[in-house]
Amino acid sequence: MPDHDFSKPFLVQVASQSHPIVISRLLLVVALCLQQLPKDYDANRLQFVDSLKDRKEKIVDTIANITSDDELIGSLEGIECLM
Repeated sequence: MPDHDFSKPFLVQVASQSHPIVISRLLLVVALCLQQLPKDYDANRLQFVDSLKDRKEKIVDTIANITSDDELIGSLEGIECLM
């Protein structure tokens, strides 16, 4: 599985066709960014349909589903997602 170059622009169409572990790594980055937002940040600017808390929970659930598959985590990237 090729490693993703995070220095390139993020294209949803490309990422959605990537290996599930690559998608998990990208979701981890998004979740960490959301977690670091200031408490007074106007989450409406992100234009999520659901609340920021609900969005973070959905991301974590998705990552947990992917990383619970032993075949998918049998790589360096998969182990990184577990850590």
